Amino acid sequence: MDYEIHPAAELFPKMLSDDFEALLQDIRDNGVRLPIVLSADGRLVDGRHRHAACKILKIEAPTVVLPTDVEIYAWVISTNLHRRQLSTTQRAIIAARLANMDIGANQHKKEGVPIGTPSPSDEISLQSSAAMLNVSRRSVARAKQLLDKGCENLVSAAEDGLIRLSAAVDFATANDIEQQLEVLSDGIEAVREVLQEARQKPAKQPAPSSGKGNVAAFVEQFQSLGDGRLLALKKCIKLLAEHEWHVVLDWMEQSGE
Repeated sequence: MDYEIHPAAELFPKMLSDDFEALLQDIRDNGVRLPIVLSADGRLVDGRHRHAACKILKIEAPTVVLPTDVEIYAWVISTNLHRRQLSTTQRAIIAARLANMDIGANQHKKEGVPIGTPSPSDEISLQSSAAMLNVSRRSVARAKQLLDKGCENLVSAAEDGLIRLSAAVDFATANDIEQQLEVLSDGIEAVREVLQEARQKPAKQPAPSSGKGNVAAFVEQFQSLGDGRLLALKKCIKLLAEHEWHVVLDWMEQSGE
């Protein structure tokens, strides 16, 4: 039997292929140890990997239904945090996904409601989700950047530990989705190479200034020198309008002015 997946079940990362193969073999040898958990409206809340394994093995998995007064998101987080070994990056991404959800919704609501545009309540939600997943608010903020700007493959790579969260965010920020997918098609090592090349590029230097904005200050500096310096002052102003300060200083040293 197929079940619609509840959004709460999608908060946590999917199993790696090796882990899923181990689960598949365990169910083949020992049957389903834990039942699949459903919401009152029949959506799958917990056990999507067990369900997938049972479909492959063509067996029916036992099911249980959560009481209607249970807050589904809070239940899913509590259950999976105690059962799964999650990295800091994985917990940060879960918290970032959670940040805009109404985790207090019980099963009388179809699903969590997004908070909306950034606001004080959004900040509180971010802080609360960080506390629930035992990660720093800064890590959750970085994870939200990745979810907002990164393609699904890049997010999955970060969740699987193939690339650091900070590096994934840097890559997502500097490249649009199409560029990300193109680089990722050559493997995660290609992403590292792109990031390394970006780090090795010299920082852009500011465009040369005409110096015109400094003329008033330059004139003020020479006002106390008297009429005998008028010609020199005019020459300095002309040079300053056309060149940088160091050109004027060089001329002053050479001319003895």
